[in-house]
Amino acid sequence: MGAAGQPLPLRKAPMTISQYLFRSFLSPRSQQPDARRQEFIFNIIVLALLVAAVVASIVVTVNAFSQSIDHFGGTFITTWVFTLGLIGLLRLSRAGRARLAIIIFMTLLTLVTVQLAVQWGFMLPTALLLAAMVVVIAGVLLGARSGLWFAVGAGLFWVVISYLQQQNIIDNDDRWLAAEFHVGDAIGYVVILIVIGVVSWLSNREIDRSLQRARASEKALAAERDSLEVKVTARTRELEETQLIRLMEL
Repeated sequence: MGAAGQPLPLRKAPMTISQYLFRSFLSPRSQQPDARRQEFIFNIIVLALLVAAVVASIVVTVNAFSQSIDHFGGTFITTWVFTLGLIGLLRLSRAGRARLAIIIFMTLLTLVTVQLAVQWGFMLPTALLLAAMVVVIAGVLLGARSGLWFAVGAGLFWVVISYLQQQNIIDNDDRWLAAEFHVGDAIGYVVILIVIGVVSWLSNREIDRSLQRARASEKALAAERDSLEVKVTARTRELEETQLIRLMEL
């Protein structure tokens, strides 16, 4: 409502809705700049995955009850558990526990990557792309040092698991190598690559904003310093003139 009790113009409604959505789901609660940047990126990632998970859950539910619940039972449970898990992570982040939510999220991603590599083989493209995504997200959400440790850990894991599987110490299901390629496989790869690209873009975007704010602060400080120097110079001249006048009077 306006000041006179009139409704707001319709052209302001989209901005109001977007501001409400931003405050409700994306606005960071942390106080430190780095923590705010990481929380904001994490909220975007989880919210995007949540939207995709809800759509997938609805599709799987419809297929399960319209065709065969026995055929879609495992997928039905997995998609809904994944959706509820993302809701829990988002609520935990919005409750001011973003750091804990990020750690849980990274742990789950790492476990999924390990499980795929162990079950289907270290050459599985999805596992390799997920490992790359885990390294990128860890570097963005947990810091550059954490990203480096994740990269080292992923490299060591891949060397060990490849050796164990080649020596038949660990059995893996490699039937997917002889299976026919489907477009759905490419879509999965594209989704992972998009997530990596979006995370990198968001991180660079927030870093650029921080640099712009830092440069603006430097310019303001330089201007204030120059102004102070001018004032000091003018005051010094006034004092010198006053002393000269008094000296002439004496």
